[in-house]
Formats: sequence, structure tokens, C-alpha cells
Amino acid sequence: MRKIIDVLILLTFMLLYSCSNDDSNNSDLNKPIISDLNITELTSNSVRLNAFIFDDGGYPIITCGFRLSKTTTSSPDMSWGTNYSSTNEDFSVEIRNLEESTTYYYAAYASNHNGYTFTNILSFTTPKKSNLSFEPVVLYKPIVLSMDYSSSGFIGSKGGTYNYKMAYMAEIEVKGYEYLETAGFLIDGECWTLKELTEDGIYDINMAKLSNSSTINCNIKAYGKLKDGSHYYGNEEVISATYEENSGPSHKRVDVYNVRTEFYPDDYFIASVEIMANALKRNGILVHKDSSGYYWKDVKGAKHSVLPGITYNNRVYYFSQISSGRIVKTSKVYFSLFFTEF
Repeated sequence: MRKIIDVLILLTFMLLYSCSNDDSNNSDLNKPIISDLNITELTSNSVRLNAFIFDDGGYPIITCGFRLSKTTTSSPDMSWGTNYSSTNEDFSVEIRNLEESTTYYYAAYASNHNGYTFTNILSFTTPKKSNLSFEPVVLYKPIVLSMDYSSSGFIGSKGGTYNYKMAYMAEIEVKGYEYLETAGFLIDGECWTLKELTEDGIYDINMAKLSNSSTINCNIKAYGKLKDGSHYYGNEEVISATYEENSGPSHKRVDVYNVRTEFYPDDYFIASVEIMANALKRNGILVHKDSSGYYWKDVKGAKHSVLPGITYNNRVYYFSQISSGRIVKTSKVYFSLFFTEF
């Protein structure tokens, strides 16, 4: 009988130990899981740290953020490095006042009521500060091309369906080609670089942003990566459009090409949209409204009246004058000019 009791006690102890051990394992499994730890917007004195909470462990996230240090450690914890807290909704932090040409080590963390989870430690090195005395890349004011609505929705490049789409054009002028490895745009924090950078000049990109809101905003910044490894972030512009039923956005695009071309008296003058486009210097203005009607302004500020609902397409206007024995013809092309009343 005594042996039977001893066996029962032993079985009971083993069962309790097994349950306790399972609880411990479950506690570890129920901690947050973090993925996609990375950096963006690295400069000589700043960086943006990013991560993603893949799984909250089934419990609300209490804290999350990043630890940053000039020295590494085998096991990151809340006593290592400097803390930069973040939020579950936007697991991203911009850190400033870093030292140039310096290696930093970083890890992300998140916690729920079961405790903390840390990622592995990664590192980055800030580039040497560029000594350029000018802006190598300059962003011009972006232009809204169209604002569209679809009841069935537009499919995004990363999945998801959205009812509104804003198409726009962004344009930069490269002024420091010899110093640049690449150049482009930082659009809502995501880098879009030019595939072919061949010389100083004006480069543009056509983009679209999707949303379920009838008003769409987009932040665009000039970007360049210099040949010394440093990153350049230039001026920033904000573009916005609102969809209005039966009328589209409040502003429609108007393209104006202004060129000055010299011809000898015997030359036969031929002008086309293609020729004018090749000589394009700048483009893009808005249609305005005053008490007398609708108009747009040219580069010299002169007003030109237009009528809503009429398309001015591929029309070439020019005037001639004689200068130093030559006929100088100034040509202008107005194309795809169309808007509805607003």
C-alpha cells in the first residue's frame, strides 16, 4: 500500500511539473514577435529606424521602440544603449544628432504582459558629411494630373483596394551630376531613384497614390546619394487634391511650353508638340478664376483667358520679330488644356 501511495505522489509531482513547464513555454510563445528591422533616410547625422510587430502574442502591446548604442552586446535589454520609444501603429523613429563616420548598433523591442522581446542586433555607419556648397538636387512644385474615383476600387501595388486615385508628376533638377551616384525622390518616406542619371538637367516621374479618402496628400522630397557614400535630402513639397463628384479635382493640369528659336528668313518654320517638348524648360500652372472668368498665367505673369469644357489641343502659336537681320520666332504650345467649372 505504501508503494502505491509513493507512486501516486510521484505521478502527481511529474504532472504538476509538466503543466508548469508548459505554462513557461506558452509564456515565451505569447510574447510579441518583431520582424522587418531596417533603417532608412540615413545621413551623416540622422537615421530612421523601422520595424514591424508581426504578432502581438495575443495580448495588447504595452511598449515598443529601439535601443541604440556605439557598442554592441551579446544580449540586448532595456539597460543597453539609449532608448527611443515608438508606437504600435507607427513602429518607426527618426533619430538626429548622430556623429558622422560612426558605426551604431541597434535592436527593436516590444512588450506585452508576458514580458519583453528583442530582435537581433544590427548596425549601420553614418557617412562622412558632404562639403558641397550648393544643392545638388532641387525639387520643383509637383503637379496633379488627375483625381479619379472607382466604385469597384483601384488595386494597390502591395494589395488592397482603394476608391480614389491621385495621379501626379514630380520633377527635380539635378545640379551636381558629377558628385552624385544617383538621384530621385523621397515620396512619403519611400525612396524612388532615377534609373538613368546621365547629366545635369531636369528629370520627372509620373506617380499615383491610392486612398479611401476623397482628399489625398503626398509629401515629396528631393533625394540624392553622393559618390562619397553620403545621402542628401533636399527641399520638400506637399501635393494635395480633392475629388469632387462630376468635376474631378479642384485644379486641372495645364502644360505650357515656352521656347525661343531662331530662324533665318529663308527657313521654313515647322513647330510641333514634340519639338517644343524637347526644348522644355519648365511646365505646369494652375487655372484660376476671377470675376471675369477663368484664366491661366504664363511665365511672365500675363493672363490668358480660357473657357471651361473646351479642349485646347496641340495648337501652336508664335510671333515673329526681326533682330540683327534674323527672324526671331517665339513659339508657344498649349496642349491637353481642359477643365470643368469650379
